[in-house]
Amino acid sequence: MIQDSLFAESFWNPISLNSFSNDNDYDVFQLYSGNTSVLIRVISGQLLSGSQQIDLLQTYITLDEKGVTLQNLFGQITYTGPQLQQFYELINKYCMHLDIHNHYVIEKQTQKLDNFEIFQSRDRMTAISKSIKKYSKILGKSYLNNIVNITNYEYLFEDDEYLYLIIPYLNGQKINNLSLEQSLFGLLKLLYKYHNQGLCLTTFSESNIILLDENYNMEILDNSLVKTFTQDYQKDIFQDVSAIKNYLIKKFPFKEDIIQEVLNININSVQELLFNSLFISYFGESNFYVYLNAQPYQNLNFLSSNSQLNLLETFNTIRSSIMDSSDESDGIEQINQFNFCQSQFQDSPMLSPKLKPKHQSRLSSRQVVLETLLNEHIITPEQFQQFYKEEDFQNEQEINEFSEMLSKEIENSQFTTPIQSDSTATCPNTVIIHSKKNVVNRICDIIHEAQQEFIQAIKKPYNASKVQNVRKNLFKMH
Repeated sequence: MIQDSLFAESFWNPISLNSFSNDNDYDVFQLYSGNTSVLIRVISGQLLSGSQQIDLLQTYITLDEKGVTLQNLFGQITYTGPQLQQFYELINKYCMHLDIHNHYVIEKQTQKLDNFEIFQSRDRMTAISKSIKKYSKILGKSYLNNIVNITNYEYLFEDDEYLYLIIPYLNGQKINNLSLEQSLFGLLKLLYKYHNQGLCLTTFSESNIILLDENYNMEILDNSLVKTFTQDYQKDIFQDVSAIKNYLIKKFPFKEDIIQEVLNININSVQELLFNSLFISYFGESNFYVYLNAQPYQNLNFLSSNSQLNLLETFNTIRSSIMDSSDESDGIEQINQFNFCQSQFQDSPMLSPKLKPKHQSRLSSRQVVLETLLNEHIITPEQFQQFYKEEDFQNEQEINEFSEMLSKEIENSQFTTPIQSDSTATCPNTVIIHSKKNVVNRICDIIHEAQQEFIQAIKKPYNASKVQNVRKNLFKMH
């Protein structure tokens, strides 16, 4: 073992009483240290045993015939037991490793930045391509500790001079040759990904971003230019969008009007900006949804033909959030940003929200209830169109009448057991109905949810965050 481990400061430390309050967050293992049985808890990169804890980042880990050994300059311990493999797989990603060349073949340098280099490599065991970020220890423990904390790495390695971060393979190119639409779409996808991880940019640099694939997935090379959100996250979002806006205006000065129109700063999330007619028109409807859903390096022919389904929850959350923040007057407000045609939702009859519903398209909406019934194969697309109305329920009596009408329709129809096919592939919790009686009961359950939501909506102002939970549960087909 090297004698100047970068992060090692101690081995065992006393547990702070307030460090970890929720027992449900722990992974628990019953192991042995020598002949002594010990209960090990692991949470957030910390190993806890009795009244002591180890910061796993400060330790080296080895797995051999003796067991799993954790060690640094200040101590070591070896664990054995029936749960050893699960224990090792969990903590392995938090610990430091030695002898990187025994595990990876470093093939070539792909990028060189101010403070680090990126190399293309290959896992010796699996032959899978990986990228390795190589940092000199001269940069200091504080700087490198911050890099480790904000980088989504797979493993950490160290030798006398360098720290190595194993990350997914970065096979990309510069973004300077992209069109305005391609640049803007890819950069918004990038911000959306990082914001969902609780991270934002400290500065924007074209040279720090690469295009990964034909799906317009991008990645940031230097993670030192990323920071966690502050308490004023709206300000952080504003600054990120402004940085992209300034970059694009400088690069495409003759299209400043388009850039100003698309990058509306008064938003709660970058995802709102992604659903813009500019991208729909440029890429085409089908390609837009493919690009929006595609993961890095995902082949287009392997994408689901029902890619729109993945967006229903996001779309509804965005729409409801925007409607919630808009003026509550009785006048009709056009929402041009979401003025899409019905063909964009061929896999589900989500209609174009051209008009603002009186009740802001809550779960009390006829539309949402019917979508749920259709996705559960309780009604047909023809019946959806038959019962659909743009306006929401106005009172509980309308909800009850709607329930009776649907139940009667089902009882009088020629009902057959639905085929369990694509729906269970995309929604594994989809309810499969086997009889008319169960169908009617299911309608009653869904209508009851709508009724309760309607009652809550009357009691207090609509809460956009509540919609997100409602939509999440609804489209899981609970």
